[in-house]
Amino acid sequence: MDLVVCQRTFTRIAPKTKQNKKFKTYSYPPEMHGLCPFSPIILLHIQRQIILCVDSLRIHENYRANPIPWGKILRSRAVWAVTVAKFAGTWGFTCLLTKLPAYLADVLHFPIQKNGLINASVYTAEILAMFMSGCSSDYLRKKNWLSNTNIRKLFETFALLGPAVCMVLVPIMGCNHWPVVVLIVMSMFFYGMVGGGDIPAFVDIAPELAGTIFGLANGLAGTTGFLSPLIAGIFLDSDHGGMHQWSKVFYTSCGIYAAGAVFFLLFGSAEPEPWAVSEDEPPASPGDLSRKASVRSDIEISLSIHASGSATTWR
Repeated sequence: MDLVVCQRTFTRIAPKTKQNKKFKTYSYPPEMHGLCPFSPIILLHIQRQIILCVDSLRIHENYRANPIPWGKILRSRAVWAVTVAKFAGTWGFTCLLTKLPAYLADVLHFPIQKNGLINASVYTAEILAMFMSGCSSDYLRKKNWLSNTNIRKLFETFALLGPAVCMVLVPIMGCNHWPVVVLIVMSMFFYGMVGGGDIPAFVDIAPELAGTIFGLANGLAGTTGFLSPLIAGIFLDSDHGGMHQWSKVFYTSCGIYAAGAVFFLLFGSAEPEPWAVSEDEPPASPGDLSRKASVRSDIEISLSIHASGSATTWR
């Protein structure tokens, strides 16, 4: 039936009439009569687009039929675990990146050229770690070496406790320039491990409501954009260039990092929540699972890019 429709569409576009001189006519050999003039690749692309459109309509109908369960979302321990972890990570990230230029200039006395290079290195380290952690977590999940929850907890532990350890060591190093710079870059490299931690956990908890939950968590974490520099400014008000005051800033970030890691380890989960699974959803076919895996990958990449971009806008 697809071939017939395709052939009729083609004959309407390029009719074989002498009156119509705008279109070029074609003469097919006898063995090609009744076959579609489009290539199999084009037909396959059209079929995939139709399937995606149908799936989108079904999802849209489900959203209209099933309202968002806000009460269950707010009472979910898994949702609050990933929210607290994101808040803790964003606090340290924002504090470091908003106060890093001042620390390099006032305490370590770096010239402006090296200051910009170090800031760029911090972002580069985070991007590389985010890419590596995402690929590594997918590899562990495919090999079934760890459960999905343990994979998220493993990467989130590195993402929060790694920067915490680096922040503790920064004041100890004092004014030793390059050890401090290495620790700062390493802290952001560790933080990039969220690509295998809390970022894909939103999709694990509730695939169809991942955007809603991410918006809730990222909205609360976004408050660190003014809270973190505000607290740091209170500490540095009396002595902006003193190492003792800067130590308070680093230790505060370290404590929040550690609290977020412990909370996620205790209450975090990467299993679908009962309220996030549709009861009347039919069993998925292998084709549906393949399409869902592709959509899942696209959502994780989008959330990762959005998380990195939203955090850097506070700088």
